[in-house]
Amino acid sequence: MYHELNLSIEMSKSELDKLNNLLNRIFKELSISKINYTIDFWHLEFGRHFENDKYEIEEINDIWLTTHELEVVSEREWLETIKKGPFDISDSIDFQESIKALVLFHLARLPIKEVELKENADLIFKYSRNRFLKIKGIVEVADWIWWLDIGKEEKLVMSNFGELVADENKINQMVKNKEAS
Repeated sequence: MYHELNLSIEMSKSELDKLNNLLNRIFKELSISKINYTIDFWHLEFGRHFENDKYEIEEINDIWLTTHELEVVSEREWLETIKKGPFDISDSIDFQESIKALVLFHLARLPIKEVELKENADLIFKYSRNRFLKIKGIVEVADWIWWLDIGKEEKLVMSNFGELVADENKINQMVKNKEAS
């Protein structure tokens, strides 16, 4: 059964802190292992991280984030950089997505240092050296925003125009299983 968390109206700071704690226990030191883009959305898999010069698989595998919109660090600066490259790609229809892909490929396999879920349902993955990946909680042109699937559990946490829906019991159980192994 889903426990609806409406951040904009009803969710207390302690409830948000609890959900952030659970997400950090799942994502800390994981990294992006697969990146898919389909004209309207991004599909990212998390599950491997880099440690001691080799890859190790976490106990919680098959973590997927599906989102309409994401933001990467220094997007404006990247736009200026691509205009000065061997050829200007800013004349294509979705050139901003090219910038995001470039930065996502850079972040892939780098360990996530912290996850922060904001009151507006923005989900931010923080990396070392002030790098970040921000999943926007509100996108005006979409009929859904983002969700997390873990294993066979679909939409464990999702944003629907800034309203969060989370199955905290299932997330808690996954964290307990991970920590017990």
